Amino acid sequence: MIILIMGLSGSGKTSLAKALTPMFNADYTIWMDTKKVSRFEDTDKIFETPKNPDFIVTHFDADMWAYLIKQDIQDKYGNLGPHR
Repeated sequence: MIILIMGLSGSGKTSLAKALTPMFNADYTIWMDTKKVSRFEDTDKIFETPKNPDFIVTHFDADMWAYLIKQDIQDKYGNLGPHR
């Protein structure tokens, strides 16, 4: 299952995601650790780093990371991915 939460800054995306998280187990979590500080200081103060991500992206190079993440998912779950 994929859940996409969209909205403007301050619309409650993070609050909703935090409320939903205990209800569902994510199949695969990617931590985008590409920035240490965002444009929004108040958001930075409340942001929590994921505890056990499956994959950590450390710098900007979408094509490289997409390839590596695909490989990691295939290694862990086979060609069908986690949604078998």
